[in-house]
Amino acid sequence: CRVQRAELRQFAQAIGQPYGIVFREEARKIEGTSPQLFTSYQCMLQFYQYWQNLNASLHSQVRSCLEKAVVEDPEYSEPFAALAMVYANSQRYGFERDALDFDPLPKAYWLSNQVDKSFEAARRGLAISPNDSEMMADLGGRLCLYGDWDNGFPLVQKAFARNPAQPGVYRIVTFLHFYLNQQYSEALAEAEKAN
Repeated sequence: CRVQRAELRQFAQAIGQPYGIVFREEARKIEGTSPQLFTSYQCMLQFYQYWQNLNASLHSQVRSCLEKAVVEDPEYSEPFAALAMVYANSQRYGFERDALDFDPLPKAYWLSNQVDKSFEAARRGLAISPNDSEMMADLGGRLCLYGDWDNGFPLVQKAFARNPAQPGVYRIVTFLHFYLNQQYSEALAEAEKAN
């Protein structure tokens, strides 16, 4: 019975996780649709397309769509979290930094070097949603970058096991792991997957 539950969980994750089968099919359906016509859910699909490759050309569209989604659908929490990540990317990568009329940095704990608050928020998020492979990869990646490889790397590995289509940005951690352990061919393979 345990084997069946594990297999069912893997099947559900392959289908339902961001970047999984349902995501790809739903994202295909909105191709060619004007983002101004997107529902809040479709804005999230577009966000995941953007986030998977940190596509700078989609940043403005995604930001506008998510800003509309949080106003039109205030009970839908995912667009709020996605919009926070988009705002943080304005600071982190310089995407449309001048387009914002506020400084997103004070709430971006990791980026403002408030490491303990960052870990606390990420752990709280993972406790609320323990099957969220992206949250798992994000927390694991931050722990690794902080130097806590013993706790961080297993989270990253678990996240990729649950959802192999994680955004390439998380491959930086697996690249560093292999590189630091002088496993250069594996490090190169991970760097190539990072896109």
